[in-house]
Amino acid sequence: MSKEDLEDMGIKKTLKFLQVVIVAGILYSCGTGGGAENGASVVVELKSISPTTAQIDLFDLVDSNGDGTCDYYLIPTQDTLISATFNVKSINPEKINPSDVNIYKYELSFSKEDEVSPTLKPLTLNMSCTAVVDQDTTCQATAVPLKLKKCILDYMVFANIANASYGVNIKFYGNEVLYDNNINISGYFRFDAGHFGDDGCTVDNNLLYSDINNCECCQYIDDPNYCAGC
Repeated sequence: MSKEDLEDMGIKKTLKFLQVVIVAGILYSCGTGGGAENGASVVVELKSISPTTAQIDLFDLVDSNGDGTCDYYLIPTQDTLISATFNVKSINPEKINPSDVNIYKYELSFSKEDEVSPTLKPLTLNMSCTAVVDQDTTCQATAVPLKLKKCILDYMVFANIANASYGVNIKFYGNEVLYDNNINISGYFRFDAGHFGDDGCTVDNNLLYSDINNCECCQYIDDPNYCAGC
């Protein structure tokens, strides 16, 4: 076989290898950006998060005897939730069977929007939601856990601040059920935490106190003064 024939065969083999690499890159892309990612058999898009802004009332004041002075306050009893809507589209159903996607955990990264809000540590929480192929699926996730809300209130009493505001990057982790191929999708929402609205009574400055151990809150709050001695 001539040198020219060998070189021609080498070029053809190289081109064929590159075609395989390009196809694999399309199917297993690390992400398309903008809240979407390619998997082995489907493209997953995070279509929306609702609400995009949450207003979290950390306490409600109560006038128990009608004298116009707030006598005590009530704190929340539930987590604050968001709804995330995913759309799963098949890539090439004639060649590969499209798979549903199991969303199994997510990570919350908090960016405070002012100087007085406490710095919050990232949180990773488990969830279980199956995004069905070729349709929209809405999943619920905890945006602000109840204990974190109580800890923000405790910090507000400690630092004598009125509210706290955060932008939150949320990253969902999932995998294709049929292929166990990992898919990560990111989104964003924000929240304000404090006391909102008029409760119809005058607040005694000594009314607010916290019965939570601040050291328990240091798993959420990153502040050396607040966490001193923990």
